[in-house]
Amino acid sequence: MTSTATVHDKPVVNVSGTVTFNGGGAAVTADSGATVSDVSSSTLASAQVVIGGFFSGDTLTVGSPGGLTPTFSNGTLTLTGPASLATFQTALDTVDYGFTANGDPTGGGSHTSRTLSWSINDGTVGSSTGTSTVDTVHTAPTVVAGGSVNYVAGGSAVALDPGL
Repeated sequence: MTSTATVHDKPVVNVSGTVTFNGGGAAVTADSGATVSDVSSSTLASAQVVIGGFFSGDTLTVGSPGGLTPTFSNGTLTLTGPASLATFQTALDTVDYGFTANGDPTGGGSHTSRTLSWSINDGTVGSSTGTSTVDTVHTAPTVVAGGSVNYVAGGSAVALDPGL
C-alpha cells in the first residue's frame, strides 16, 4: 500500500526597492510593485507590513482595502481577509507610508530610514518576509518675507509684512 503526502507550499510575497518620504509632504506608496502568489491556494487569510525602527508618528495606510479589514498599531499594519490573491495584491500595492503632520520623520536626524517587512499567510502557512525601504527626509518649514511698510513716528501701529 502506497501513501501520498500532501504538500502545502507557503505563499510568496515579493517586494523591493526604496522610496523617499519628505516630511511635511503627502504620504508615499511604500512599494507599488509588491506581488503575492500561492501555488497551494487561491486565497489569503492575512498580510502584515511592519515598520522596522518604528518612530512615533510613523503611519501606514491602505488606499484600496477591497473588503479587507486594515488595522495599524505600534508600527504594524495588518490586513485581514479571507480574500483572493488579487484583492491582497491590490491592497498591498496601495500601502502608503506617512508621518504625523508637521512632525520631523527623522527625529532630529537619527531616524533617516525605515525597513518595511512584508509577509502574507494563506491560513495554513506564512510566507517568508520580504523587505523594502523608506528613506525619510526632514523638510524644514520656510518663511518668505518681503513686504515693505511705511511707519510715521507717533502714528498708528502697522503690520510689518501683511503677506507673510
